[in-house]
Amino acid sequence: MASILSVPWDESMCSDTPQLIKGYMVKSDAWDILVSVSCSEGLRERRSALNRQLKAGIPQTCLTALHHPVLLFSKLTAELLWTLCTESFLPEMLSARDSGIIITSLCTFALQDPQGYSDQLNDPAKKWQSLPLKLYDEDPWCLNDESR
Repeated sequence: MASILSVPWDESMCSDTPQLIKGYMVKSDAWDILVSVSCSEGLRERRSALNRQLKAGIPQTCLTALHHPVLLFSKLTAELLWTLCTESFLPEMLSARDSGIIITSLCTFALQDPQGYSDQLNDPAKKWQSLPLKLYDEDPWCLNDESR
């Protein structure tokens, strides 16, 4: 799993758009699996999953992928970090220095110019990024037909 996430996807290797999207979707699914495993039912399972993720260097991979040029990966990376901090035991296992690095990276990401990513959401060729996003009834955009 870690190798799927850490190996860069070379867009220049794929001239075929569906092939490129499939490559990105494999990585997206890997991120989704990590998020799901990180908030599993039992405390023992979550701690075990976190230990495996730490050994595989997933937090460092998250810091790299947070600034990925594809919006979907930045979103999934932030979601995984949030899940590891709220549903798992990551804060207990990090030094103050490592916690500061993660917080600084997330704040820097949140404060960057949204123009680059908003262009992706408006580009029909990159619309595939919004298709796998999960919507929940409590999300503000799902309150009624008008907000949907």
